[in-house]
Amino acid sequence: MSGTGSGFADRLNAAAQAACTRLGAMDVARWEVFAKASFSREAEVTPGRPLKVLEVEETGIAVRSFHEGRAGFAAASGLEAEASRRAVEAALAFEAPSSIDPLPPARLLGLAGAVRPRPLPAAGWAVHAGQELERAVAGRGGGRLRLRRAVFQEGAFAWVLSTGDGWVARHDDTGTALLAEVEVVGERAGVWRDWLHIPDPEAFDLEAAARQITDRAVLISHRVTTDSGLRDLILHPEVAAALLAAVAPLFLAAPEGDDPLPALLDREGRLASPALSLVDDRSDPDAPVTGPCDGEGLPARRTLLLEAGVPRHRLASYRDAARCAEPVRGGALRLSYRDYPASGLANLAVDTAGSGWTGARCAAGTPWSSCAAASDGCCSGSRRWATTAAGSRAAAASSARPRC
Repeated sequence: MSGTGSGFADRLNAAAQAACTRLGAMDVARWEVFAKASFSREAEVTPGRPLKVLEVEETGIAVRSFHEGRAGFAAASGLEAEASRRAVEAALAFEAPSSIDPLPPARLLGLAGAVRPRPLPAAGWAVHAGQELERAVAGRGGGRLRLRRAVFQEGAFAWVLSTGDGWVARHDDTGTALLAEVEVVGERAGVWRDWLHIPDPEAFDLEAAARQITDRAVLISHRVTTDSGLRDLILHPEVAAALLAAVAPLFLAAPEGDDPLPALLDREGRLASPALSLVDDRSDPDAPVTGPCDGEGLPARRTLLLEAGVPRHRLASYRDAARCAEPVRGGALRLSYRDYPASGLANLAVDTAGSGWTGARCAAGTPWSSCAAASDGCCSGSRRWATTAAGSRAAAASSARPRC
């Protein structure tokens, strides 16, 4: 694949068109076709060992249908005409009764604006970056830290979304990330793992990344002193993963009888400290998950989930919004062609404007899937990344202890 997903453009368009043509000739009231191609390369740089490279390519097409109170969905691998035929026939064959039309009406579909594809790193960049990171970690670690390995994941993707109403959207982009494992020696020996999203490899500051990684590794190697004051905490990855996994569903639409959120609110209707505000930001071009629309074609947007500790809005796919009587805001995720569009958080961010927080952001579908948040010291501005499969920094505000 080329620097972006554009290398698959002709095959994607042909596959989508083949499915659309077949569906258009059938007696199907409403339908949707989604074709996607992706390529990923994982390069593992381990000091003193040969470079390990794993490359994976995935292509496929999916079809959703709705006709006379019956909804169908199926996906098939490949972008050939045969894949389009299999997806169409399977979707219609496995239709099931549905009281809700799961396909958004044409009036809701739209694009938030053009998103400029990001470049992939140049050939050999991962090896060079790994060597420089090893040197920087050793220099800052004072003999207590060494880089165990650095795993760079680079990927490119492209997709086409077409509906029976004649609406078509296309998008392609790339992504780059780093998983660094740092070994800590001494009384509290262990391994610290840090995950970094890299929006622009050419502008990636290795020295700043090494500073962030080593600072955290050193902090977790010290004993925690407790007193009556508030503390910034570095959470173990497994703890952070469980924390984010538990918190995320609170911001998704749920039926009234199964909604866990009301029981967690205090008498003022707060879920957390007034210092905490959260957003799902799908409009940031530097976020890990990008696109002009959500997984169903609704324009990408920034949704306020929590404002000063008070829940404001919730995310939902079009089908889930109808089931839960939730306003439609474009909250569907579709990370693979195999996935049915589901309610989900794309880029969960702590909005730190004026709050005194060191913020964080959690991206859906990141290369290493176990979630943990990590404030990114390499970034500038009032909001920072909280990413996955790393440590998590839960920054307490100076005004009040978080209630969550």
